[in-house]
Amino acid sequence: SGPYEITLEEWVSLAKGMQINVRADGKYHMFEFDQEKDGKDDFVKWNKELDSEN
Repeated sequence: SGPYEITLEEWVSLAKGMQINVRADGKYHMFEFDQEKDGKDDFVKWNKELDSEN
């Protein structure tokens, strides 16, 4: 079965706390990551600052 459309609510529930790698052929791999550790990364901090400006 191929990709299919989901609601925004389903996406938020699916993606919260997950990293999703999607390949060019549409196959994907999902895994949880440490959000607290990730939040300490300089790039993540910088990116969040940019997001808060918009």
